Amino acid sequence: MEVVDSGLSNVYLRLYDLNGYKAITPTVTHLLSDEEQIKADRFFKLIHKERYILTRALTRIFLSEISGISADSLQFTKSRFGKPILENESIPFSISHSENYLLLSAAERGNIGCDIESSNNIELSDVTEIAAKIASTKEMNRMIECDEDARKRYASNLWVKKEAWLKAIGLGFMAEPKKYCTESFEIVSPKAHLSRVYSNKVEPSLLMALCHIA
Repeated sequence: MEVVDSGLSNVYLRLYDLNGYKAITPTVTHLLSDEEQIKADRFFKLIHKERYILTRALTRIFLSEISGISADSLQFTKSRFGKPILENESIPFSISHSENYLLLSAAERGNIGCDIESSNNIELSDVTEIAAKIASTKEMNRMIECDEDARKRYASNLWVKKEAWLKAIGLGFMAEPKKYCTESFEIVSPKAHLSRVYSNKVEPSLLMALCHIA
């Protein structure tokens, strides 16, 4: 587990490589709710079952440390747009995963969203399609000015930032990702902080972003 610097006070980020936690899977399964355990048993492949159990258990442990409530007592529900939230607790949090990596974020107040992606999963041929879905006019123009390698990096970074923002506002893709330009986000929304965050322990191809709205 790596404590990632969010650059913000009262905002917490944790990065996990789930491959390093497989051995504890049997010892944390009891932290899951009955509903979560039933869902875990539905996975056909063991690797997917383990990742689900670890994601749910580590999320509970993480939020337990912040809230002071025992991990197995935490109760979750979903907003009308499908975002997971804690019942009867005012602790905003966000979950993202990419293959074996899990990124958790939480804040003492406000709204929060995080995203993690591997740029290796984004092909250059997909860049134009990605940009057409999420890029503002300003972002699209800047991307067009880049050479091929820089264009892929720009689109990849844009994707994680937009995902983090969509999660923070709680709407996901019910919102219009082209509405805000990530390069002037704080100007449009002064109470918002949107940025890339970095790990000291994993490969550069792993991209992460955080959005906190106070």
